Amino acid sequence: MALVFPVFMMMQMLSGGAMGGGISSAIARALGAGRRADADALVLHAIVINGGWASPSRH
Repeated sequence: MALVFPVFMMMQMLSGGAMGGGISSAIARALGAGRRADADALVLHAIVINGGWASPSRH
């Protein structure tokens, strides 16, 4: 539970927005086409992009 919950919540929150829908769609298309390496790269990029959005802004 402790390992799955943060990832589950992140996917749930991302799927609510346009960015999350696009990421989920791109990953699903890559997996459906059998391109596992592309799907892995998309997941990594999604985490980096969303990590940047989540970081506190410094005004």
